[in-house]
Order: sequence, then structure tokens, then C-alpha cells
Amino acid sequence: TTKLGGKSVLLMKPLTYMNLSGEAVGQAARFYKVPPERVLVISDDVSLPQGKLRIRRSGSAGGHNGLKNIIAHLGTDQFPRVKVGVGN
Repeated sequence: TTKLGGKSVLLMKPLTYMNLSGEAVGQAARFYKVPPERVLVISDDVSLPQGKLRIRRSGSAGGHNGLKNIIAHLGTDQFPRVKVGVGN
């Protein structure tokens, strides 16, 4: 954990395969008692041009298997996410 704007923030980079990242995210959210709407997921997106960001409050996995797994392990798609464009 670290402080950001005077608040405690947990930063994590799951060591699972990307497609199974929901296992680590779900487990950490339950352990630290973080509700899904307070979990910010940052992921790559090949359909966005390199360097472009897409920010959403919630939504579907959009074909991203890692996000699909996070949705399954959190039990909801109601969490914010930032997609970072990596291009093709």
C-alpha cells in the first residue's frame, strides 16, 4: 500500500496469467474489504491506437479475457477501468 492524495492505495500487478487476473484481484478485494466500485483496473487494448486511453465507470469485458475473469471473480462489471491503447 501507498498514500495518494492522503489516502491509502493498494497497487498490484497480478502474477497470474493475464486471462486469470481476476483470481488475484478478487482475492485482494475481499481481503482488504474493497468494494468493486473502488477497484480501478488498468488493462491493455489492441483495438485502441497506441497511447490512447479509454476510461469507463463500468461495462462489459469487451472481448478482453482478463477483464472477463475479473468480472467473474468480483461478481459484477460495476468497477471502473482504464484501457490503454497498445495498437496492433
